[in-house]
Amino acid sequence: MAEAGVADFDITVWFGLVAPAGTPRPVIERLNKELGEILRTGALKEKFAAAGIDITASTPEELGERIRADLPYYGKLMREAGIQPE
Repeated sequence: MAEAGVADFDITVWFGLVAPAGTPRPVIERLNKELGEILRTGALKEKFAAAGIDITASTPEELGERIRADLPYYGKLMREAGIQPE
């Protein structure tokens, strides 16, 4: 992107599993544990690696922080580009 004249371009694609507000903490912990185990399986990691995707599991708190950190950046980007939410 720098070669195309776009300075300071930094975008990382990520996916996360979210639940409705108020979901009991034991449910969140169980979902995180089970999903983490699935993401660590060799066959799944190999399949994603073949597509150039690095799988990294995180905690619910880490995902929340990532969302909070990204919102201002993407909000500003959308305003500057005139993108309206649908």
